[in-house]
Amino acid sequence: VELELVSGIKLVATTETPIGDPQKPLTPEFLERKFRSLAEPVIGDSAATEVVNLVGGLECLHGIDRLLQLLVPTAAVTLPHH
Repeated sequence: VELELVSGIKLVATTETPIGDPQKPLTPEFLERKFRSLAEPVIGDSAATEVVNLVGGLECLHGIDRLLQLLVPTAAVTLPHH
């Protein structure tokens, strides 16, 4: 990544092994924080917590109906345009 500041100074950084690479995997804590940061504004805190708990025990679920219900936005949500 190269960044040029207003002052004209250039900052350059490189990485040989990005986060998420098999050699540098994401931690469960990082994934949960990222999920919550994106999901809580859309589905709410309690639904996000329940999703985290259900996904943590996914192999024990008899179905995914409840999980899918939780992932529906709670109200009209305005998503940022990219």
